[in-house]
Amino acid sequence: AIDACERAIAALKESKEAMGGKAELNALVQVRAVARTALAMSSQLSLSAEQLRSLSAVASQQPGEAYESTYHSNDIIATIEDLLKRFSGIKAQLDQDEFDTNALHDKKQLGLKNEIKFAEKEKAEKEALAAEKTDTKEAKQADKDAETKDKNSDKAFQSVLVDECQKK
Repeated sequence: AIDACERAIAALKESKEAMGGKAELNALVQVRAVARTALAMSSQLSLSAEQLRSLSAVASQQPGEAYESTYHSNDIIATIEDLLKRFSGIKAQLDQDEFDTNALHDKKQLGLKNEIKFAEKEKAEKEALAAEKTDTKEAKQADKDAETKDKNSDKAFQSVLVDECQKK
């Protein structure tokens, strides 16, 4: 729409200069296309009643109709230039919204990646701690088992000694 507006303005200005200030719209297809586009988007553009009338007249004009009898090309150029500003503003807003959305997405994605990285690091640390505790537990269990075995051996030896001492 922006490109169409620029081409229509250029065509109108060239036509106006070439024809001594009068422009025939039946030769300017771009102008009608821009007018139709603007009318289709009129709810988004907040056009004035006069602009809507001018655009309707341009969009509905048939080849061969006298242009000069209803409106002047300067009004049309001004309306199309206004449309160009509005289209450019809408495009700039859409571009900014897209940029903001992409920035938010990238930020969220980076946050999630960092979250995953830290969760994996924490998991690795917990696994290392669990392995260390398991090793410590197994070593202590082995020491306990050895102590229990030694204790049982000592009791057995003690009971043998007690039996021998009672026989004497």
